[in-house]
Amino acid sequence: GWDAIHDGVRYVQAALAQPSERLARWHALKVGEFGLKGPLLIWSSDSGFAPKLTCRWSGYYEHHAREPHRVFELAKYAAGLFQKTDSRATTCEPDFSHEGSDGHPAGNRRLPKDPVLAG
Repeated sequence: GWDAIHDGVRYVQAALAQPSERLARWHALKVGEFGLKGPLLIWSSDSGFAPKLTCRWSGYYEHHAREPHRVFELAKYAAGLFQKTDSRATTCEPDFSHEGSDGHPAGNRRLPKDPVLAG
């Protein structure tokens, strides 16, 4: 998921994903409690815009600058899914240390049941 403000504009992306994707990548897809406790609230006539939510990748970019020159790097957890066709291609390990000791390492982790359908 994504919840970020750029140049004064708030961008929210809440991927619904296929059930198999949620099982494998819920840690990277979730937007706050969206799907676990009902629909994603963006605006309320009582209180206005909902507070900014915690999201893995928008949080990553709040702590790490974008580096567009690193276009030939692919995360180690994804590299095995693709055939290397360019000699400049390398692997990297995204740094999620800003999430603290509870932060999960990057990559896929299979959940025992779909977090959206389970509730």
